[in-house]
Amino acid sequence: MIPDYGTTLTDMAKRLGAISRGINTIADHPAMQLTPDCLGARIEAVAESSRRSDHDRIKQAQTDMDHATRDLRSLTAKARTAGEQRQQLFQVAGGCVLAGIFLWSFLPGTIARTMPESWHWPERIATRMVGAPSIWDAGARMMQAGDPQAWNALLHAADIQRDNREAIEACKKSATTSQQPVRCTVRIRAENKAER
Repeated sequence: MIPDYGTTLTDMAKRLGAISRGINTIADHPAMQLTPDCLGARIEAVAESSRRSDHDRIKQAQTDMDHATRDLRSLTAKARTAGEQRQQLFQVAGGCVLAGIFLWSFLPGTIARTMPESWHWPERIATRMVGAPSIWDAGARMMQAGDPQAWNALLHAADIQRDNREAIEACKKSATTSQQPVRCTVRIRAENKAER
């Protein structure tokens, strides 16, 4: 009896059809269509693109180097003028200091004189200027420096007033009562020149 190979052949035909479709799919793939010439052209294109990229990078590095060189030249030019700028800065600072001294010489006094009289700003400024503890002490120091003889006479009069306080008060009462000038007797100490 002869065996029936129909089912085996059908199965084989199906498998061969699947293999044929797989081979066609592989054959249709772009990589399979590359020929040595085509592959060489593609390698050449990729190499050209890579060289172009490297060339662009080299060109950019050269441009950056040129900019850095220009910046360095600019910095050295600026460094040369830094001394001149420093000298100008000192001149301007000196001018500002002189202007400040000039303004300070009259501005506080001008401002102090515009304030109300009861604030005594000019007197307070004078007190600070002479280094006195109070306005009274500053006034005494300025009077003594302004006219030493008048200052001594004032001190002498103050001594007479202090030494004869009771007698002077009695004379004032008598003058007030009589509404007339009155004579008073006062005692005066001998002036000691060493005290002055």
